[in-house]
Amino acid sequence: SNRRDEESRELRGHEARVTAVVELGDHVLASVSHDMTLRFWDLHTRHEMHCVHRAHDNPIHSVEHADMREEVATAANDPVVKIWNAYKPFALKGVLAGHAGDVTAVKWCEWRMFWITAADDHTIRVWDPDLGETLRCLSIRGEAVTTMMLDPLNQCLVAAMLDRKIRVFDVAQLEGLKDRFGVW
Repeated sequence: SNRRDEESRELRGHEARVTAVVELGDHVLASVSHDMTLRFWDLHTRHEMHCVHRAHDNPIHSVEHADMREEVATAANDPVVKIWNAYKPFALKGVLAGHAGDVTAVKWCEWRMFWITAADDHTIRVWDPDLGETLRCLSIRGEAVTTMMLDPLNQCLVAAMLDRKIRVFDVAQLEGLKDRFGVW
């Protein structure tokens, strides 16, 4: 009985390392993996609702939810971010293409309503979510961003860098609404 309880709490289906999970509301989860799939799960039944095979051609490391747009974004070891419907039919909605190196992180800025990405090309990009076009591309002196998070209270982006530094960016500056002071 103990083993059955344990199994009933497991979401099985991925065939390689699971790298990120996000909650989509309404008892639905999305997960990504090195098996190159994006999977949607029903938390009530513990069953897979949908699997996008070959969501990317490389291992996927990130999934991010844009609640107000009912979208999820995925990033893999390649230069593009893919945008998917966060509800049935879980279809591909768009691609954010423009980075010259592998994307390392993707975040949704809820208070400004745009996607922010970082890549091995030493840039951070701000994207128009409707057009899928770059609104702003900032070159970062030094190294690439390894991961990032958004702080809605202080309206800033916190980026961890390959050079062991953590850098804080004012989102309004990132967006170009304010003058820039000093070197990024």
